[in-house]
Amino acid sequence: MEYEKDCSLTDEVVPVDFTICMNEQAVISVSEYTRLKCKSREYNVGNGKNMCTFDLVHTSAGMVDIGIGTSEPFARWIADSFTVRAVVVDEKNRHYAEIEKDEKCVRIPFENLLPEKICSTLFSNGIAVCRTNNAYKALSLHLQHLFHNFAVQDASQTLGWKYKNQVLTWDASKTLLQHLSEPSLEAYLSKLNALIQDMAALQFVLCTAATSTVLAYLHNTEKIPVASFGLSLVGTSSTGKTTALQLAASLYSSPDDETVFSGFYGTQNALLYLLGRHHGVPICYDESTIQNDINKSAFIYTFAEGKDKLRLNQDSTLKERNSWFCTCLFSAEEYLVDLTRNENLGLAARILTMEHCTYTKDSMHADQIKVFSSKNFGIVGTLLADNLLKAKSTEVHQMFQLHKNDLLERFEKSKCKLTERLVNNYALILTTADILNAIGLRMDTEALCHICEELHKQTAVTATLGKNLVTNIFNYICCEYRHLKGIKWTTDKTGIPLKMDMVETTFSAIVAKCGITEPKIAVNALLEEGFIIRPEKGRKKTKLSIDGVPCYGYRFDLDKVNAAFGQIDDAVYSNIKKYKNSNPFSDAVLDIVNDEEAVIHAGNYRVADSKKAISGTAILLPWL
Repeated sequence: MEYEKDCSLTDEVVPVDFTICMNEQAVISVSEYTRLKCKSREYNVGNGKNMCTFDLVHTSAGMVDIGIGTSEPFARWIADSFTVRAVVVDEKNRHYAEIEKDEKCVRIPFENLLPEKICSTLFSNGIAVCRTNNAYKALSLHLQHLFHNFAVQDASQTLGWKYKNQVLTWDASKTLLQHLSEPSLEAYLSKLNALIQDMAALQFVLCTAATSTVLAYLHNTEKIPVASFGLSLVGTSSTGKTTALQLAASLYSSPDDETVFSGFYGTQNALLYLLGRHHGVPICYDESTIQNDINKSAFIYTFAEGKDKLRLNQDSTLKERNSWFCTCLFSAEEYLVDLTRNENLGLAARILTMEHCTYTKDSMHADQIKVFSSKNFGIVGTLLADNLLKAKSTEVHQMFQLHKNDLLERFEKSKCKLTERLVNNYALILTTADILNAIGLRMDTEALCHICEELHKQTAVTATLGKNLVTNIFNYICCEYRHLKGIKWTTDKTGIPLKMDMVETTFSAIVAKCGITEPKIAVNALLEEGFIIRPEKGRKKTKLSIDGVPCYGYRFDLDKVNAAFGQIDDAVYSNIKKYKNSNPFSDAVLDIVNDEEAVIHAGNYRVADSKKAISGTAILLPWL
């Protein structure tokens, strides 16, 4: 027989009038065989005596192998019917086949359709494959030939920056981000500037959103060691939080576009999947709809990491990880995380918190912003990206470095262990403000810098939990020394305290008075900052002897404690000895140590006979 082969190998489904069951074959007519032969392709699998020849064709009855038996033609079942819709490649040059089965389309990596994986891969997607006589190998070869004839489509779903032919570009695809502008660009900028004028908090929100583009840009070009970070707007209703986020989202797309403005609900995996496309485009979450089943702390840590957890597919192969690089903005009436808990301290560097700010002047102003953002969106993000593409990355990096150095000087007195990372975030925001000013927006950089200073001061208080706690502990001791037991002071011959031991139960009672319900939080913070002496590696408690009774508790490093209180004047101790020798429990002493001002303010202080308040911090009383 002679057959005119169709060499344009496509995934056309050839209609047939026969049916065929799994792992079986059906007798077909000679004419049917001839018709199918023109649409088929031969594949040889195996070697030598084990070599088998398959003549595959995609029919409405499934993927079949056709041949001629001893007496008549046949069609043998190879696999369930499915359709290859496209061959696509993502931003990392990974190739996929988009396969449709029962109106459901799935994207499968090329490597999962090789002979050793094809059966499990297709079966996990509801497609059965023949595993006998090397039929699955022939099917794999068929798909490889089929893919070769498809035009490769761009499957990048990246929102923002991506590489094309090793060149950094900004994806302004209207299929991903929406764009609308009623007036001219000049009119748009003029109206936007009027809405944000004299509203520093609102400007800060917009700059933080736009920082997403600068952050990802510098990460790609200059490899600066920064991570994604967020901004949480905390306050009561009617302060304009949601309105501010809607305006921030409109810089990149429509506020109705869930890729940039969404409620914080759903599963954590779903939220991270949505986040996975963001490489320079922010996402704004309305946290008022947050569900309790979402682990907020875990979400924030994963978000800042910039990629999802490692997971396995059903066939135990490594699942493709989502990645992102952007800023995240939240609005809520309650704190996103409880940063007063020491174990959550790392969140303070990942989420900036603006408390009780006002983002709109009044209801009329809020309505104006909502109308404006609904009619004008997707403009600033593109302008910002275009400006960065025209600039030199080294110059943008230099702007960032200058802001960073300036902030480090400003933060010198409020420096904490989170300062270095926080400064990176603040410097990026201020750099973004400079670039936004260059493209026509009017950002008050000095006012924004002041907000950064205030935010850092708040965080520094949280980041030095041990210092704040030890101050409160010793202030409490000074005020309540007559009622406390389980404390032992060791002094030198002159009465200057050398060490102080505290039994565990007394410690727990005092830290509870200081607002810490979990003593271990206090212990960990004091150990970390060196206020409690660790007896040996791996242990926290020290074996003590107080009033001749063996017990366990904590030994304080008084040198560190004194440093936390400030420089202590030597005259203090002589005056303490004076009170000790006369009447240490006199009303005069009690009035001094109970004075709130006396136990809060740092600096030198003196004890006087009068009831005048001490100018300074608390006294370490050696007679206790």
